[in-house]
Amino acid sequence: MSRRGIDRLPKPPKKYQIQPGVLEDGTWFAFETKDEAKEEDKERCKRASRLISKKRKIDHQWRRSEIAALIDRIDSASTVASSVYMRKHRKRVGGHLLRLMSRDITAVRMFTLLPANWIYPAGSLCEADAVKLLTALRQALRRKGANRASGWLFAFIDGEYDSASDTFRLHVHGLASGEMIDVVKRMKGTRNLQPFSKSKREGAVRRPVLSQKITTTPIRAATYVMKSHWGERPFFQGEGLTPKRPRGKRRIDHIQPFVEHLLWLDQWRLQDLALLIGMSVSRAGFKIHRKCT
Repeated sequence: MSRRGIDRLPKPPKKYQIQPGVLEDGTWFAFETKDEAKEEDKERCKRASRLISKKRKIDHQWRRSEIAALIDRIDSASTVASSVYMRKHRKRVGGHLLRLMSRDITAVRMFTLLPANWIYPAGSLCEADAVKLLTALRQALRRKGANRASGWLFAFIDGEYDSASDTFRLHVHGLASGEMIDVVKRMKGTRNLQPFSKSKREGAVRRPVLSQKITTTPIRAATYVMKSHWGERPFFQGEGLTPKRPRGKRRIDHIQPFVEHLLWLDQWRLQDLALLIGMSVSRAGFKIHRKCT
């Protein structure tokens, strides 16, 4: 019997439900409304429809029938590529993560992992197998002591498009508690997560393992780890090629990589993109197997 996936999480208790509003620190917490998610899906369908118009040449291997089927699934909110679908599940996952964090926020850290070998040229994103990538990541975490560590770990695949190199970079955002925090920090020594100053691998970055205390309000961290969109990396301008990151969410501007990332997301179930260690999904929410000591 297969385990329950995160797509079967129930609604969290009212106290932990994700809603936009003013937080305890006086700042505004923004979270897309259902109407905003519907408008985003309309825009996704519109851009995908433009790609399969008779006047446009499709450069990559996709068939127009595949893109047409994608549009239908986005329109019915029955795919990970749909903003409406992701909003529903981000509210549930985020609410239950918030519930876990409320037990002891000081024992939880946010993290990001950017493996050097998780980079794919545009047109070849289909070669990225989410299940295999997370299986390899789970094995790497086990080698660093995840099997023996107390606490829990939740991670979810995110991605971004780099228009300068015409590539996609996949990575994970996550939350870790207890001894799992040290397990994540020990990942700095792994082959695919070495900084570019030490690594010979193309695609290595300056800080491939990021771990930080949750200094902002917990609800922001609970919803940040599982995003409903992919964006573009900062674009460069000026004499010094100074990177300028646009404010707010920035959609992938180039239409073919935009549709390519939607096609990639569409082939996976929600649980295929998530990694859970020391925890599982129950009828009541997340079940923790190894409590923090």
